[in-house]
Amino acid sequence: MFFTYIVTGGCPNGWKSFSGHCYLFVYKRITWMNAGIECHNRGGYLVQVDNSHEERWLTSQLKDEVWLGMNDIQNEGHWRWSDNSFVSYTNWRYSEPNGGRSENCGCYCKNTCYWSSFNWNDRPCSYLTTGYVCEKKK
Repeated sequence: MFFTYIVTGGCPNGWKSFSGHCYLFVYKRITWMNAGIECHNRGGYLVQVDNSHEERWLTSQLKDEVWLGMNDIQNEGHWRWSDNSFVSYTNWRYSEPNGGRSENCGCYCKNTCYWSSFNWNDRPCSYLTTGYVCEKKK
């Protein structure tokens, strides 16, 4: 099988470039685990938000709710990115995370949370479905 990629700004066709990384916004609704697999198959990982600059850019691009690459599955309340690094920058909505052991994966939530803007929320990993953002370095 042969694939051709059109590269724009150092990113494959369909990906957006920002601050040395490429981002793919996918609004197909799938579970957190399946989103991680799809990102891995595309050579990336579920998005890691490292600072407020990246946060502002990401939320300006979002059209709908998406998974973040973070979870506290291994140790409740201790959030880690998919690469197992600790989540150092956070931007949780006030009163979040609040799901305890039943909500272990992070997402940008807005409409289904009845919020006026995209904010971080903890949601169930295995049965809730939403879109996702893949990230990879250029």
